[in-house]
Amino acid sequence: MGAAKLLKEKRPSIFWTSCATHTINLMLEGIGALPRFKKILDQAKKLTIFIYAHHKTLAMMRSYTNKREIIRPGVTRFASAFLTLQSLSEKKEQLRHMFSSNEWDECKFSGKPKGIASYKTVTSVQFWSGVTQCLKVFSPLVKVLRMVDADWKPSMGFVYGRLKLQKKKLSNLWMQRQVVTIDLPKYKKKKVDRFSCDLAIKHCKVNNADSDPASWWGLFGGTTPHLTKIAMRILSLTSSSSGCERNWSIFEGVHTKKRNRLETSKLNNLVYVQFNEVDPKTVDEALATDVSQAP
Repeated sequence: MGAAKLLKEKRPSIFWTSCATHTINLMLEGIGALPRFKKILDQAKKLTIFIYAHHKTLAMMRSYTNKREIIRPGVTRFASAFLTLQSLSEKKEQLRHMFSSNEWDECKFSGKPKGIASYKTVTSVQFWSGVTQCLKVFSPLVKVLRMVDADWKPSMGFVYGRLKLQKKKLSNLWMQRQVVTIDLPKYKKKKVDRFSCDLAIKHCKVNNADSDPASWWGLFGGTTPHLTKIAMRILSLTSSSSGCERNWSIFEGVHTKKRNRLETSKLNNLVYVQFNEVDPKTVDEALATDVSQAP
């Protein structure tokens, strides 16, 4: 980057672009450094290092996986880590059988600290659940990484579109995970004080013209922000477009050829008054306010 800056000062018209492979790899490393993913990646790394560090454990692994390797080389170091996670996920059952076999019990490494740690990793439900989650999160960017590093076609014309698409997938996945695993259980079990308080329960029982479910979420859903955002968006939707069509008709009546120079604020005030049939005094106040604010 420093060399590019110096070169651009000397030749202002020069065009350059950074390496897409390196940039996407940095993105993956940044996501992988988050605590929720780093723990899984570290566990997978320790497991593979332990298996490949000893002839006995390596031979056992190859025996149970029909001579299929766990470690797979990738475009970058992080891509290799992703492919290793993918390989571990594919061989989950074989590895579980290996570490629960009599052959493992008789192995001298089964009683060593690293052997015990590897056994706990393979038999852990949380670890395999974490592996699945990591693959879902990393997969979109790894697809882009493979595309930009491929030699079968020029990729420059596709990078931006692919990145934008995968970014959308990642954001939806993150929000979905937050809602499903954290926010929704809180709401269902009513563990949060706001959901279980007397006022929240009292508001739930009200069912009249003044009741507004979206407002209820705004008042009591502060501890589950992602679920509240979804709930308020859904509950604020209208089930008919008739209101909008009536509003458009009023706009057509107010904004005519003879009155086409109305300011936006005055036009909105007139339509609001006519649509809601407000008291005449309120009409004068609204128009007076608009006039006083006019330049």
